[in-house]
Amino acid sequence: MAFIGTGRMAGALITNLIKERYCAPAQIIATHHDISSISYLEREFRVKTTTSNASAIELSEIIFLCVRPQQFPQLISEIGPFIKEHHIVISIAVGVPIDWLRMALSKCNSVFHVHPPSTVFASSKGLSFIALEENAPAESGLITRKIFRAFGEVIVVHETDIDSYAVFAGCSPAFVARMAGDWFNLAIENGISEEIAKKITLVTFQAITNGINNLNMSLKDFERKIATPNGVTEMGLKAIEKQDLTKIFLDVVNIARDKIKRIKDIFNLVEQE
Repeated sequence: MAFIGTGRMAGALITNLIKERYCAPAQIIATHHDISSISYLEREFRVKTTTSNASAIELSEIIFLCVRPQQFPQLISEIGPFIKEHHIVISIAVGVPIDWLRMALSKCNSVFHVHPPSTVFASSKGLSFIALEENAPAESGLITRKIFRAFGEVIVVHETDIDSYAVFAGCSPAFVARMAGDWFNLAIENGISEEIAKKITLVTFQAITNGINNLNMSLKDFERKIATPNGVTEMGLKAIEKQDLTKIFLDVVNIARDKIKRIKDIFNLVEQE
């Protein structure tokens, strides 16, 4: 199993694959142009590391493509001759069209686009979204899904929809963390100690999770349970409505979608060359 380009996400996937005992460290080989940046994988987990993408591919059957989307044209030009029919290629890059990748790796029958859980940085579990190749061997699809079940639930989606999942599932932990962080800092500015502010944040998220999972409450129901009519909380909620958070979130989503579109435009230009 080769990880081509071992940045933060690839490092988190490797770490959790080993911790979940999906595979042994000796079965993984990781590549990076700066070998010192991934020396911790060799030191802590005894994972093989190299600067040679070609050698990593030749030693593996499952290939994870984990470089930045903008680097794909150059990467595929480099590794394309080494990708053979028996390989399973898994791209985790947002915005890299799977049709472009299949065409570029024409010798390979099993090319998949996966959006892994961004929650893997804080938890080994989350949601993975997989766009399966209709013409790929069924066994390759099963292997790909089995890998990502090591990180939680796997949901199969259409390739045309995976960008939406990337925005709403992939970005949301960071977006929610930013909102929680602002509230946390505001609490401290209003005289609450950092320790208690942390407890408030933790208990809040636990309560929301419990309400949704165990009490089958909608988020709106959760609001109603807490907000007494004409009370302090309800007044605060009305102030939030006046700020039109939905419009703010829509702006955020549109900006993220625009970024993905600009990435895809790179591959449209590559096809035209």
